[in-house]
Amino acid sequence: MSHAEALIEIARDRLETGVAAEIGVWRGETSEKLLDDLPLSLLHCVDPYVADPEYDRYANDPRRLFRRTPTQEDWEGLYRATTKHLSRFGTRVRWHRARSRHASLTVPNGSLDFAFVDANHRYWWCKADIDAWTPKIRPGGRLLGHDWFTQKGLEVDGIRWPVQCAVIEAFGDAYELDESSGIWWMEIP
Repeated sequence: MSHAEALIEIARDRLETGVAAEIGVWRGETSEKLLDDLPLSLLHCVDPYVADPEYDRYANDPRRLFRRTPTQEDWEGLYRATTKHLSRFGTRVRWHRARSRHASLTVPNGSLDFAFVDANHRYWWCKADIDAWTPKIRPGGRLLGHDWFTQKGLEVDGIRWPVQCAVIEAFGDAYELDESSGIWWMEIP
């Protein structure tokens, strides 16, 4: 089962408002799957699409896509391609071309059934995403994230498992984990 399929199964039974967010859209593949397979009326798609060597260093490693360190022109091209790819969903997609924390300020607290954090995997960025988006989830909704195991064996800022450290610091042992997909989640009380 892909991470998108696991995400859909974990999020499906928590839908009430039909409003969700994906933080870290990249090429839009997960957004497309969410919009195709869930009855969402609105998906907030959050990604800055900006060249930033410090951010890029620990994001989804943009060199995989661009085969080199990406320029702003590369990011513009990816943004255009992704928005075109998701354009068939019309008003069901709301783009937030901004850093996660800034985008979260435009989303009302308690308005989301779920938010899926799959952006920069560096500890400080992941922790900031958790802090910014947790209040946006309605009671009974879920904050979810990916890449629990992605950084296996890699130390970033002296932290061996940055996503895990950020989640555990935020939620203690109250989170849940699907080990096969690396998706973690927290049900919001």
